[in-house]
Amino acid sequence: MINWSEILTLTGNATLQTLAMVGASTVFSMILGLPLGILLCVTDPDTGIIPKPILYQVITRIVNVLRSFPFIILIILLFPLSRLILGTSIGTAATIVPLSIAAAPFVARIIETGVLINDHVDNIHSENTSVDYAYIENQIDVFGESETITIVIRKSPQKNK
Repeated sequence: MINWSEILTLTGNATLQTLAMVGASTVFSMILGLPLGILLCVTDPDTGIIPKPILYQVITRIVNVLRSFPFIILIILLFPLSRLILGTSIGTAATIVPLSIAAAPFVARIIETGVLINDHVDNIHSENTSVDYAYIENQIDVFGESETITIVIRKSPQKNK
């Protein structure tokens, strides 16, 4: 006879574990991917406000490699990191580390693309201080309401040589 109570308990626990893994890895991948995506935009040799071609090439190659890496191999390679951070390499908590690291490059590319295709970028030059500011504004819809996100990036003044 089928024990439906046990099946529902196991299914409920597995569902909660899955939601915990996905939720935590989403937060951590955003924490890793957001600054990485902004760094890619800022250091882009063609469009960045602080062009750093070598740094950009290094970061973009790392992002590309991690995006194309098969997840099953990545999770095996990251077992030691999970064990180092959490003390275990199995279970719900240990899965969050490789999930976050695997998702961060995708988040970085989405952030980079979102900033680069932005329709409203103003570079304003201040004559007194020789400082460039990049104002990046994007209009998004959140649950049917329009919201504006503004990112202000300051470029350091050039030193006179």
